[in-house]
Amino acid sequence: MVVTQPSRLLPALLLAGLILAPSPARGTLSLRDETLIKQAVQTMDRDEPGRDKRIFLAVNIRQSRLIAATGGRAAWTEAASPGSLAKIPLVWHLASRGRLDSGYAWRCTGRFFPRGESSGADELIHEDVEDPARGQYYKCSRLKGHGLVSLSEALSVSCNHAFINLHDRLDPSAWRDFCSASGLTGSACLGELGPDPATGTLDIPACPRDRFLMPLGFGLRVTPAGVAAFFTSFFSGGTVRTLAPEGSGQVGIRVGHVPLTPLARSSILQGMRRAVQSGTAKGLGNPGYSLLAKTGSGLVDGEIFRMHGWCVAAHPAESPAVLFVSFVRESYGGGPPLVAIRRVLQELRTSGFR
Repeated sequence: MVVTQPSRLLPALLLAGLILAPSPARGTLSLRDETLIKQAVQTMDRDEPGRDKRIFLAVNIRQSRLIAATGGRAAWTEAASPGSLAKIPLVWHLASRGRLDSGYAWRCTGRFFPRGESSGADELIHEDVEDPARGQYYKCSRLKGHGLVSLSEALSVSCNHAFINLHDRLDPSAWRDFCSASGLTGSACLGELGPDPATGTLDIPACPRDRFLMPLGFGLRVTPAGVAAFFTSFFSGGTVRTLAPEGSGQVGIRVGHVPLTPLARSSILQGMRRAVQSGTAKGLGNPGYSLLAKTGSGLVDGEIFRMHGWCVAAHPAESPAVLFVSFVRESYGGGPPLVAIRRVLQELRTSGFR
């Protein structure tokens, strides 16, 4: 059920202002900082298992430039489902269109019935059922559900049901346009990285299942570099820029702007902060740094129980300067992708990175 809560917008806006307010002393990286980050990524990639399945990017947010990258051309040519990472652009998109307000909340009971409950026996279904019937339900990752969650809380624990409930607020055409304009699926941001960057895609819903699960990234495919461009746009207040190549010394070129409302910004920032404190990214909570993070696990095309894993993190939380995008094939977001970022942070702490 949808529950309307008293507005938490004022403290949320104050938090957003603290995090994204421009400051000459914060949100910047020195040449030494970039060198330490590059060395930390190289050490992680050498020592952590699964190198052949991993793509890892570190980005200077202020300059919109790659600091370090592993995985070669696959970073901008290989596309996969982002899974729950899609909840971040979803909130940005819906809030900016006035389709989501500060009072949105959901009571997660552990079961979501797309067509409603029935008087008979209930039946658990998975993503292979194209047209859910009354009485069929998707289960929550927690047996008894997450309980009552606000928008930012739903982001932090990645409550799928709170977002499936938003499916009827999402226009597929407008959603496709937003994903392209924000850098998530568009190729304009990636042209400087190398030849033939892959354009992410968003399938037109072909059945009711596709429509119900669209808020979870169903039908969406993105590249790791596209994810990096998107989050760089978000942390830049909606300014969309190209990603300058690693070692180029260049600054990303502005290619557009997507309006970022205070509600969208504050909800996302709070959700990413809470994810590290007590949510799906809590495995990053003890490396000695203040972080914003989000995990995601996207289904492999045509499969039900095979996934590719994602984890995105930004530091420092108060004024993000560096962005990490970690993608590992045949994994899940809270596993190898998160471990890779944690290892980089551990190396940075040892090196004296601020």
